[in-house]
Amino acid sequence: MMRELKRPVGSFLYRKIHRFLNMRTIRERMRKIHVVPEDELTRLCEEYCIRILSNSLLVFFGTLVLSVGLAVYMNRTKTSIVLNRESYGGDETVTQLETEINGEKQMISVDVLPLTYDAESIEEAFDKGFAYIDSVYLGTNENADHITEDLELIDSVDELGLRVSWEIEDESDIVDYRGEIIDHRLDEPVLVNLVATLSYEDFSASRNYPVKVAGREKNETEKAIETIQEALDMLQRKSDTSSLVLPETVAGYHLQHTGTMRLPVLVFVLGGIFSILLVYKEYSDIRTKEKKRNEELLMAYPSFVDLMSLYMGAGLTVKGSLSRAVVQSDSPVLAEELNYTLNEIQSGIPETEGYYRLSNRLGLPVYQKIFTLLSQNIKKGTRDILNLLAEEEAAALQLKKELAKRKGEEAGTKLLFPMILQLGIVMIIVIAPALLGF
Repeated sequence: MMRELKRPVGSFLYRKIHRFLNMRTIRERMRKIHVVPEDELTRLCEEYCIRILSNSLLVFFGTLVLSVGLAVYMNRTKTSIVLNRESYGGDETVTQLETEINGEKQMISVDVLPLTYDAESIEEAFDKGFAYIDSVYLGTNENADHITEDLELIDSVDELGLRVSWEIEDESDIVDYRGEIIDHRLDEPVLVNLVATLSYEDFSASRNYPVKVAGREKNETEKAIETIQEALDMLQRKSDTSSLVLPETVAGYHLQHTGTMRLPVLVFVLGGIFSILLVYKEYSDIRTKEKKRNEELLMAYPSFVDLMSLYMGAGLTVKGSLSRAVVQSDSPVLAEELNYTLNEIQSGIPETEGYYRLSNRLGLPVYQKIFTLLSQNIKKGTRDILNLLAEEEAAALQLKKELAKRKGEEAGTKLLFPMILQLGIVMIIVIAPALLGF
């Protein structure tokens, strides 16, 4: 249904704004791509503009509907906020939420806490932690009665999320807090008492009591944010699940992820950008086809001049020479243009007028020059036309050399980036082993 509607809408819009479009430029470029009569060229230009407007409108309205639909859906749907918490001993992360306080949106930074032990399970965790320390603290030593190598005094049990602190009684200078033996020359073995303390939040072997420092007096907004953060911390401490679904309101405030209402706007903006890029692509396609056509015509120019010089030197007229050049030409574009001009002359237009139109359609200075010479030869009967064609043939050969040179330079430029990329890969292959060796 959208495909059936977009063309009438595009046609209506074209009729309203066609006077503001640069139709002259569009017509000139379309003339170089399509060899058709003027009426057909006008129709092709209109079809081209209508197609661009129709496709752009389709993309624009599609993104508009999608943006409005997303906005309505997000307003009606109650989206649960999920805090993804790390396991025991994991790191705290921060997520951004927003709420409305006194009619103003406020940003809240929420600390997402990892899973925690309670009073009943912490004792079992400590037992497992000490068992792990017993298995590793000796390092490479066979037993605790004869220590000759450094000890392995770990600072955490990552699997259980426990922290380990070490205390050396009497501050002995024999072993440091990392387990390294400081004095390697001892007359006799020295007894060093090591004390390991496992701790997790408020739980530890020597129970600690943390204190909170009262800061400056907070304003109403800061108090509200602190209340929300404390409520979220409490909810996380009471939960033992890795994915905690928050209620709709926390401490009397409605929370939501930051930027949730920006998605429809983003979709709408991206749709507008895509519509603009679509128009740019259509113009770019025409320029690409025009450039390819001009390159083909320039490459065919030396052989065309050679054929004209050959046939006119054999006594044929300009029209007869062009008729044979159509068959012998190695360029389909040039052959089509010449054949179209011959058909126009056959239909009754003056021969010089046909060549004038042909040179304008081709739009290249070299072709305009040679068809000017041919037209002058028809009007005035230039006697030295063969000499002029010979000179033009030499210039055409030089032009062909310059075109080949330019194509070689363009090919070299296109290969520059792959060469740089390859050089970077080679440097990484050579340097990486040296860096990894440090």
